[in-house]
Amino acid sequence: MFGKWYWADEYDLYENGLIKEPLKENFEDFMRREENEEVVRHCTGKEIGGW
Repeated sequence: MFGKWYWADEYDLYENGLIKEPLKENFEDFMRREENEEVVRHCTGKEIGGW
């Protein structure tokens, strides 16, 4: 549901350069975007936006 980063917390995302600061709100925003992208991938059967 959350893509390949389903296992990560805010510190993992920060260390991998996916969010600017290891804050819960940045983590939640990232996961919400990942969830939306996974829904689109699942519904269309396609990758979107070069992901």
